[in-house]
Amino acid sequence: MYRTIKPKLSTKEQIEHLEKKGVKFVLISREEATDYLTKHNNYFKLTAYRKNFQKHPAGKFKGQYIGLDFQMLKDLAIIDMRLR
Repeated sequence: MYRTIKPKLSTKEQIEHLEKKGVKFVLISREEATDYLTKHNNYFKLTAYRKNFQKHPAGKFKGQYIGLDFQMLKDLAIIDMRLR
């Protein structure tokens, strides 16, 4: 099997992609999140953590995460780094 190569996303596009998935930017601003992603370059690690959160099962927001904020993903990445 062949894997498709996904195009690289700019930090702005990464933020937009997370928003489409239902990730909010209330506890941390989009600008702060962009700055964090630029400095730490761990987008794929952050997106892996979101899999632990529930999604809307149906309706207008079907498939989007419920109550997930970028700050929560950032906190999980920091905790993971300190525990390793």
